[in-house]
Amino acid sequence: MPNPLRIETNLASPLPPDWQWRVDGKFFSESGQRVSLRGVTYGPFPPGAGRDLFPEPQRVRRDLELLRELGCNVLRCYTVPPEWIFDLAQEAQIKLFVDIPWNYQMAFLDDAANAAEAVRSVRRFAQQFARHPALFAACLANEIPPDIVRWSGAVRISRFLDGLVNELKSVDDSVLATICGYPRTEYLVVRDCDFMCFNVYLHERSAFSDYLARLQTIAGPKPLVLGEIGFDSRSSSEARQAEHLSWQLDVAERESVAGSFVYSFCDEWFKDGRLVEDWAFGLLRSDRSKKQSFTAVKEAFSSSDAEVSKRDLPLVSIVVAAYNAERTIVACVESLLQLVYPRIELIVVDDGSIDDTRALVNGFKEIRVVQLPVNQGLSAARNAGIEASSGEIVAFTDADCRVDSDWVGRLVQSLKNDDFVGVGGHNIIPDETNQVAAAVGVAPGGPIHIMLTDRVAEHIPGCNMAFYRSVLDEVNGFDSRFRVAGDDVDLCWRIQQNGHRIGFSAGGFVWHDRRSTVRAYLKQQMGYGKAEALLAQKFPALFNWMGDHTWKGRIYDESAWLGDLSRQVIYRGVYGRGLFQLLPFGRTTLATVLPVSLEFHVFVTGSCLLLGFVSFYFWIVSFLGLATSTVLCARAAWQVALPRPYRNLSTRFLVCLLYFLQPVCRSYARYRAQWSLPNRSVASQSHEGKSRRSWRYWATVRKRYWSENEGDRLQLIESLSERLSQRGWATALDDGYQDFDISAHVGLWGRLEFLSAEEFFPGNRRQVRTRLRFRWSRVTVSLFVGLIAMLTIGISWMSETVWRVGFAAVPVLLAGSWLMVRVRGYLSAAEHLLDQVAIALGMNDVSPRDEFSTCLLYTSPSPRDLSTSR
Repeated sequence: MPNPLRIETNLASPLPPDWQWRVDGKFFSESGQRVSLRGVTYGPFPPGAGRDLFPEPQRVRRDLELLRELGCNVLRCYTVPPEWIFDLAQEAQIKLFVDIPWNYQMAFLDDAANAAEAVRSVRRFAQQFARHPALFAACLANEIPPDIVRWSGAVRISRFLDGLVNELKSVDDSVLATICGYPRTEYLVVRDCDFMCFNVYLHERSAFSDYLARLQTIAGPKPLVLGEIGFDSRSSSEARQAEHLSWQLDVAERESVAGSFVYSFCDEWFKDGRLVEDWAFGLLRSDRSKKQSFTAVKEAFSSSDAEVSKRDLPLVSIVVAAYNAERTIVACVESLLQLVYPRIELIVVDDGSIDDTRALVNGFKEIRVVQLPVNQGLSAARNAGIEASSGEIVAFTDADCRVDSDWVGRLVQSLKNDDFVGVGGHNIIPDETNQVAAAVGVAPGGPIHIMLTDRVAEHIPGCNMAFYRSVLDEVNGFDSRFRVAGDDVDLCWRIQQNGHRIGFSAGGFVWHDRRSTVRAYLKQQMGYGKAEALLAQKFPALFNWMGDHTWKGRIYDESAWLGDLSRQVIYRGVYGRGLFQLLPFGRTTLATVLPVSLEFHVFVTGSCLLLGFVSFYFWIVSFLGLATSTVLCARAAWQVALPRPYRNLSTRFLVCLLYFLQPVCRSYARYRAQWSLPNRSVASQSHEGKSRRSWRYWATVRKRYWSENEGDRLQLIESLSERLSQRGWATALDDGYQDFDISAHVGLWGRLEFLSAEEFFPGNRRQVRTRLRFRWSRVTVSLFVGLIAMLTIGISWMSETVWRVGFAAVPVLLAGSWLMVRVRGYLSAAEHLLDQVAIALGMNDVSPRDEFSTCLLYTSPSPRDLSTSR
């Protein structure tokens, strides 16, 4: 018995080569040429002779001629057309974007028969039309009601839709698939979709533009397509409809949308068994006569996306720093030579390579080569490129990247249209990759942007960024101490501290090769760890007590976290009636970070492993700690979205291994670098400021200074910061968000924070209260927690043997005493500098002799003390 689902496609001619439109980064391409979707929705219409919701063949042929006149290259159908419509569309050189109908308006997950019918409908469509040359993509669901999503759960719905995508691709893996959402279910993201599609009806230009930026954030590195945009001419006028569609298509292009479908082709619209006559969204009337909007959309479609006017365009210098890049530099330079931006200057800096990089680069006559005699590091190479450049804008990419043909144009567009001094974009993993590179692409620690809003970035990766030359000169370029990583973070933070904003361009993307071996990946992460140590020394206020970045923005990347153990919170509005529903991305929590940290492995797993020789129960604790770390890494490896060819157990095992090793290698490199930083020796300066009180306080020092001249609190802060910097302390000033005036990084163990307050008295007299407080670092806290745990366990076994107590107590006492000496040295040195600064400003020390605190109270000075001091 033949399979009823098996319907053979009967094509008159074999498929041409590269007949499909393929995903090309944030856009689509055909045979290597960029394709912008210029689409219109078509139907549904009253049933024709064949009982399909389409007109008769002659009418369809005339409609296709009108669509060609419009400049349309793709047509969206809400039901599956008969095969003769596919053939007519192929003759007219128009692709079809087809909705596969099934009953997704009901609670389909509660009805097994309904869910099974959805699977059969998808498979039936794939078997009949997946290889038809007129097919662009399939839409597996259009605007699933929010009540249904709320009823069944967003996670269950997403998994079911992912299953439909896999069912479609099991017949033909090359066919494109998506679901079409809208604002009320914008959080419903299906991972296996090839592109993101949304219906958007907003009729105010700024709101429309801002919402497209929001959708680009949700879409990430995938193309964004507008499945429906439109305007009702019946409720307003045909002139306003033309005006709105014109600027909507213009804004969509500016926001790097891969294509738009105008709703709809004509006013004839059949729904729920009847013609709808109270709406008029069509570009044509029901009798196929043209409205003003037809001409407006035709003009918008006829404008070439790649067409760039040379007038008033700034010169852009593109700098590529290359070191031993013979494997990738040719592909990088060739992609730069394909840029469509008309005014560019290409500069490759060979940073003392010892392979064939120099010879390969010199083979291109179109580029300028800057040769450094020896390897000086990434920052120095980029600074050499800036010095050699002459453009108003300087763009940077890496030697292992390939840029999109419109990369520079998109970045310049964002710089000119917004109040930004710099801008970056996506770096996307190429399709041509191997198993290790695919695993590294979803592993943590990769280059990723950090967003403050949907347009404003806190950090953009160095492989894809551009800045005005004047701003780079203002901040003195890159810091040459960052040789392999961290230079982009340092630059972004310094630019923002100068009051500037950095933007993000969704369409300005590059293809970035990931590390192709595990060893290369771990070496990269160790370089990042060393860079974090330098950043923590330079910007102590931007790191927390755990030694991690305290980003104000959000990391829009699944690999940046190990999976939030709490439920995702989605704002749905009262009774689920909200119009725009925010999708909070997963946040890193202590419960997910701590078990995979180096500190956990050393002070819990490792310590208990050694103590297992004392008692067998410690080995059980060590095993449980290792199992916890492994389970979290395995959970993350199972959740990440791998490329389809590498969705197997071996690749996921590799991802799990990378999740386990990455924080260990990165933290080890960070601690090793922090231990070797010069300001570790800052406590040796404490002998200059020894006082008889210095042993009595251990965490906080309070001082008061009386002034009867011009010396004030702000002068004290500025002078103390300058003096600390001169003495080698890495300081950071309050940026408006901190609860301190100055923070001084003091190496591996913590940092000092200085806070002041000013009290005014008659006669322009003032008293400045100051507080020096020591903040412990993560390694210090972890050390004490581990040692105290050992002491507690030792005491609990006192009845068995005394030596175990001593075994546990001695390390705690020794470590505690040594750290107390270090803290005393830090505080004493800082207090001495503070006294020197106050004396230089003409201030008198009026601190009570015994004013110190953390656990102890202090007494305010009496008026007699103040008068005596004065």
